[in-house]
Amino acid sequence: ATRRPGEWPQACLDLVNGLSPEILARFRNSALRGRVPPSAASLLAATYSSTLVGFDSPLECERELAWRIHFFAARVLKGPPRRGGRQVTMHALLTRRCEWFQEGRWQELWEEVRYRRRDAPPPRSDESIANQAIDLAREGLYSKAAQAVEQLPSAPSTQATHIELQRLNPDGSLSGPMPDLPRALPQNPIDPYLFYRCFLSPPRGSAHGPSGWRMEDYALIAKHEVIADDGDAIASSTLYKAANAIYEGKVPKAFQPFWAGGRLIALVKPNGKLRPIVIGEALRRLVGSVVIKGHKSEAAVYFAPARNQGAEGAPRAPAQPVEAAQLGVGTEGGLEEIVHTVTIALQTHPFAPDPNPNPNPNPNPNPHIDLVAHSEGWVCVSL
Repeated sequence: ATRRPGEWPQACLDLVNGLSPEILARFRNSALRGRVPPSAASLLAATYSSTLVGFDSPLECERELAWRIHFFAARVLKGPPRRGGRQVTMHALLTRRCEWFQEGRWQELWEEVRYRRRDAPPPRSDESIANQAIDLAREGLYSKAAQAVEQLPSAPSTQATHIELQRLNPDGSLSGPMPDLPRALPQNPIDPYLFYRCFLSPPRGSAHGPSGWRMEDYALIAKHEVIADDGDAIASSTLYKAANAIYEGKVPKAFQPFWAGGRLIALVKPNGKLRPIVIGEALRRLVGSVVIKGHKSEAAVYFAPARNQGAEGAPRAPAQPVEAAQLGVGTEGGLEEIVHTVTIALQTHPFAPDPNPNPNPNPNPNPHIDLVAHSEGWVCVSL
């Protein structure tokens, strides 16, 4: 039977309540390399789903406890085991961890998982890089396998790295308060069918956020735990209730920084400069995808009113409308339009070397196009 957050054994509750959100969100690695064994998928999905119970609670304290359990579960169900233990198959490892979790043996699971320090990991060996690439290739993620081979090294965990990351990622408060929304947000629940499609087939191979949960983990729940017979059946699932609660803003204050933030890592570029990478929570990205797709037509009208004039709710078009102000939101085939437009622009205005070079000591290294106006109103700037 599914347990509410407060129905777990008291020893389990004392354990998760004694861990701060910062510790619970300190996930660095996963024991799952490659696909989940089919023989363990159903049990793993049921255990994953049980950690989402309580996300929709009307009580703030119960919601916070549910989030603690969910973050804790990622560590003890997916974390790498401590070194020196007996080697077992992935099926045996996942099955035992799921059984221990449901039995309330959380302390044993916590002690089994390898503790990862906050320091940046040491440079990876060629063997570990090759193993990661092989695992990705076995999943069919060939482009990510190639990226793993060419991945930039991590920056050292020093004060200088921290200062540089702060410079590259300034505090958002410096830009002032967020502007008011143009209108009130909709209060209707998210569409069950759209939710199911987005959660069942998310982008594969995406990295995890602070908690360690990946999109594939939620896809596993959608595949094995969500009954897709009709909208009511989907809406009754634990995963849908959790997603809809997040859509309604029911995220505990203690976990909002990790939910709205992300996992920040620094890579060293060949020129020695740092490249900051921020990886947000997978569940936030999935819920955001559902919301955006559910309001795709409204976004198209808002960002490209000329193209969508006449549509319901569309504002009045200007006297001389351009084809579209942008092609990234609510525009079918927007990327293809950009590619063809740039191709036509390059053919119409081929690049020729300037006989009088610009004396600017820092010229544009790729001056293929500075400003090109297409005959039908397109404008391409500094490509």
